[in-house]
Amino acid sequence: MAAKRAKNMETIKLHPVLTGILKKRGCQTAEDIEEFLSPIPRKTYDPFAMKGMREAVDLVLQHIEDGKKICIYGDYDADGVTSVSLLYEFLSNLTRNVIYYIPSRFSEGYGLNLSAIDEIHRRGADLIVTVDCGCVSYREVEHIKELGMKAIVTDHHNVDGRSPDCIMLNPKQTDDTYPFSYLCGCGVAFKLTQGLQRTLKLPKNDINCLLDMVCVATIGDIVPLVDENRTLVKYGFDRIARGERPGLKMLIEGIGMDPSKLTSTNVAFGIVPHINAAGRMKEAAEGVRLLTGRQDEEISSLVEELKTLNAQRKSIQDRIFERAREAIRADDSQDLFLIYDAGNGHEGVMGIVAGKLKEEFYRPVIIVTDTEEEGIVKGTGRSVEGIDLHQIMSRCSHLYIKFGGHAGACGFSMKRENLAELRRSLNESVRCLVSEDPQILHYQLNWDAEISSADVTLDFAMQIAKLEPFGEGNPQPVFLIRDVLVKSVMRMGGSGQYLKLRCEGEGGTLFDAVWFDVEEEIVGTLNPGCEVRLIASLDINVWRGRSSVQCMIRGIRVS
Repeated sequence: MAAKRAKNMETIKLHPVLTGILKKRGCQTAEDIEEFLSPIPRKTYDPFAMKGMREAVDLVLQHIEDGKKICIYGDYDADGVTSVSLLYEFLSNLTRNVIYYIPSRFSEGYGLNLSAIDEIHRRGADLIVTVDCGCVSYREVEHIKELGMKAIVTDHHNVDGRSPDCIMLNPKQTDDTYPFSYLCGCGVAFKLTQGLQRTLKLPKNDINCLLDMVCVATIGDIVPLVDENRTLVKYGFDRIARGERPGLKMLIEGIGMDPSKLTSTNVAFGIVPHINAAGRMKEAAEGVRLLTGRQDEEISSLVEELKTLNAQRKSIQDRIFERAREAIRADDSQDLFLIYDAGNGHEGVMGIVAGKLKEEFYRPVIIVTDTEEEGIVKGTGRSVEGIDLHQIMSRCSHLYIKFGGHAGACGFSMKRENLAELRRSLNESVRCLVSEDPQILHYQLNWDAEISSADVTLDFAMQIAKLEPFGEGNPQPVFLIRDVLVKSVMRMGGSGQYLKLRCEGEGGTLFDAVWFDVEEEIVGTLNPGCEVRLIASLDINVWRGRSSVQCMIRGIRVS
């Protein structure tokens, strides 16, 4: 076995710089690197290693055997929609007595709520299985039990305070010994189907066919693309390429992508926003119907609807972002934690706007909007690297009606009268962090390694591509490249807002470098014949069937 692995590593012939990067990312041995690069990775774990799995499987099977109705209750984002679709599709092959429920983002909000539970009870459900939510819903689970129903919570968010008194699958539970705690909600739901499949001794394809949805959710929910997640995503890409799920196939084709050449970037900025658009602009159930549907005419109509909703989302999002940006620039409060009151602004886009504002001002950001309930606001937050949003917001738990999230993002509801106290408390928390680390609110343009300009070749870019899929926990490598000679400078874009440089490296190698986030004060110093240092990633550009290496500039300095 060792000899075989050594031979495989010899075949890979990975550039020493990339080997060094992988070691920094946790691949310490040749076997680790082989697993990381393998098109058929094997890093996955026994579902029954997860706390509560045996009890969850037994309870689901008991309800199926007794002919009792099961309701799957999920969130309205892409992770929740794929989770509902996955479990609904799998259980529908075992019983006719399965329904699903996704709350409205606008009238109900995130997570379990009492009125939804009452409605599910009226529909005759005996068991509610949550996906991508529920781990902080103690009160709601008690209501489920009071109505005579059973509950299983499957979730991946941080577990705070009092956990619901029911069977719970969540690898983030403090006493859970599952080897990997960074599954997304759909990943946890998949482990439940895996437990059911093994118990019933069903063919593996009964769950492998679900991996396309796990792939989309794992990338879309920005969980680390390492360890078991990497395995799930790689096999998921293979299932997407087969085109066996009509809704996903037609969506991919409808937005102009090739299913056989998808990358994590295509999924994150193409597929995920369209699935999210249903819950942001209308009703998330349209995403479930797309993913589980089999009738071409209905699916085609859904694809067009999602494309329209996503276009509307972009337009509204851009308008709100511009208003928020101007308001923050005009505010002289010098807040370190930005809170923008969007009033009756469209709630469905606030998470995206908060993320854009976070990038613009490099501060943690919260946007609040009015609700239908007088005096109650909803908030959504995003944070910068190094500031744990969930941790500092948890210190204000007494101010919230509802709260949940993780280090980078959160959602909550609260009385509007508590907003000023929240602002004061969060700014004080960030001030303390800045006093400990003065650079924490300064964007750091880092790179993974330094390479020679002679290394900027198609062969090297193709080796980098072997590290795909890129994402959280495994970002695309960024390099410092010295001694680059600028041969020409060309403006790109409708208003010339981008730059394309023709460059020459050591040994006369020629390559293009594209700069989107242009710093205009530097542009005037970029002239043919000048020498520059680049901080850039390397992509493969395909034009008219020919492939070439292309630098994507993150930063540039004239030597």
